[in-house]
Amino acid sequence: MADANKPVDPEIEKKRAEIMRRVAEARAAQDAALKKAQSKPKKVEKAPDQRKFGTHLNITCDGCGTAPIFGYRWRCRTCKNHDLCDSCYDVFKGGKLLHSNARRNPISMVLDHHEFYALVGVWFFLQ
Repeated sequence: MADANKPVDPEIEKKRAEIMRRVAEARAAQDAALKKAQSKPKKVEKAPDQRKFGTHLNITCDGCGTAPIFGYRWRCRTCKNHDLCDSCYDVFKGGKLLHSNARRNPISMVLDHHEFYALVGVWFFLQ
């Protein structure tokens, strides 16, 4: 038990004040980030064009490794070469990014780094 009459070391108090200041700054930054994330409007996803539904020849799903992709081919706007099938895209929308092709195609596993859209390349497409 600490002695209440013992004088407090000024260096310890100075360090304690610095730590408390840093904790307050970190909490404020965390609260600001949370508030910003909650205020961000949710993107309304429109249904993809039915003409983009079919068999995408020579395209492999980076999520599960299925080739060719049947259904919609979901391509990431921010990655150089990142495609998902319908099933893996549904998992992505649920908050998880599947990626079985990490050795050949390394990508960020942070969900916010990806923005997918339905794509069809006429030279790889068979309806």
